[in-house]
Amino acid sequence: MPSLCKPWRDAWVESAYGVAGHWQNSWPAQHFRTAATSTSALAAMIMATLSSRPDLRAVVELGAGDGALLTAIHQANPELSLYGVELRERPVGLDAAISWCRDLWDVRTDTWTSGEAAQALSSSDGPTALLAVEWLDDLPCVVAERREDLDLLEVHVDCHGAERLGRPLGLEESQWTTRWWPYGSRVEVGLGRDRAWADAVRRLRRCGGLALMIDYGHRRPARPVDGSLSGYARGRQLVPVPDKSMNLTAHVAVDAVRDAGEQAGGRTVVLAQLVELVATTAPATTPDPLAALVQRSQRAALSSPRVWGQQYWLQQEVPRSDGERA
Repeated sequence: MPSLCKPWRDAWVESAYGVAGHWQNSWPAQHFRTAATSTSALAAMIMATLSSRPDLRAVVELGAGDGALLTAIHQANPELSLYGVELRERPVGLDAAISWCRDLWDVRTDTWTSGEAAQALSSSDGPTALLAVEWLDDLPCVVAERREDLDLLEVHVDCHGAERLGRPLGLEESQWTTRWWPYGSRVEVGLGRDRAWADAVRRLRRCGGLALMIDYGHRRPARPVDGSLSGYARGRQLVPVPDKSMNLTAHVAVDAVRDAGEQAGGRTVVLAQLVELVATTAPATTPDPLAALVQRSQRAALSSPRVWGQQYWLQQEVPRSDGERA
């Protein structure tokens, strides 16, 4: 009997977040290294950005993982109110000063599951920083293939990874691809990711602040013609299969996310790859030769296209809505 095929997005949701799903029982460090938690250099860049806004009262991190980045921020500035938003339970040993919200952005309904994240994003008494480091690329998205007649059909997949073509894309999905991904044989429709970012920016307007996304991505002139959907397990990149054993991820259409944030009220101040930013940032100085070697190594990793240099840094200023509290 053939295995049941489902649209890639639905199979991805089940694989990642369903009963006994991948992220119900796994931590990112078990499967891959992230720039924010594997190098102090990126964390230092983030903290420098936060320090440039002395009016900030709070930081909310979406997809906080094990809380390592929030821990570093707390050590640098214990006056900030910190909130980690994550599907899993609070990490053992996390500093009591860091609040923990269990929530999940549902890409099928475009809403927060528990509402705790929405509350954290809009409850501060003053300007707040929103951080999303390698969060959007994990949000499941619709996968489609473009036929010779240029029609786009949704790709379905079974639990073994075998694919077949399904229905034509809906109107909103087709409009998104026409604007943001008009060529190539395979498309990852980023509409749900745009809506997730726009929702977070819109909620942030209640108190104002800044929104920072750091993620693997691409822009319209250089979309991957065959898509970027991949699987990772135990440090290895694998052919993507929705079987709960691996982390599924696809790169982000960062220009579409930028536009969504702007439509929600944000003002873009930076959109650049890490390799560009590192090249314009002066390295820290230290008299310790070993520490200097570590710093050079980390900067090289942030500059390398084979490591984290291809990641994008999207920073948007978010003004407080008129009539809302200060």
